[in-house]
Parts: sequence; structure tokens; C-alpha cells
Amino acid sequence: NCDITELEKNIDLFHSKGCEINLQDKKGNTPLHILVEHVVSRTSSDRSYSNQKIIDIGRQVIKKCIEKGASLDIKNNNNETAVEYYERLKSERGEILQ
Repeated sequence: NCDITELEKNIDLFHSKGCEINLQDKKGNTPLHILVEHVVSRTSSDRSYSNQKIIDIGRQVIKKCIEKGASLDIKNNNNETAVEYYERLKSERGEILQ
């Protein structure tokens, strides 16, 4: 079960504690890259929610991260922004996501 209000509160809490929203992991992925991967993965495998519900929740969380300063311009080690990463994952999995 996914509560969008709790996710948004957690983002606010992390931000208020000074957590770096654009921090990159060893693959160069930011939290936005990881969120994108999670949304695409869940739409492929999770049947407890409709794909549209997962996409809607993902959009809200991503929007909240952007409001807190997450950058859409940071590239990972594959030279992909979060948007480019999403497009590649979507294409590879044959998903029709809007």
C-alpha cells in the first residue's frame, strides 16, 4: 500500500534535515533516476495497483522532489538525465507509459 502523503512528508523531512536531493550513487544516479526506475519497474510487475495509479504516484513524488531542488539536468554514468533514463527503460521494456 502506498500513501502519497507519507512519501511527500518524508521528502519534506529529508529536505529540512539538509539531505542532498541531487546526491549521486556509484552509478551516477540521483534520487530522480532511482524514482524513474522504480516507477517503470512497478508498472511492469506490480498488479496490486493499476499502472496509471503507479504512474500518478510517481509523478507526484517526482514533482515534489523537483520543488525541493532536484535537477533534471544531472547525467548518470551512462550519460543520461532522469528523463533520458526513463525513455530508455520504457523503450526496453516495451511499456506504453505516458
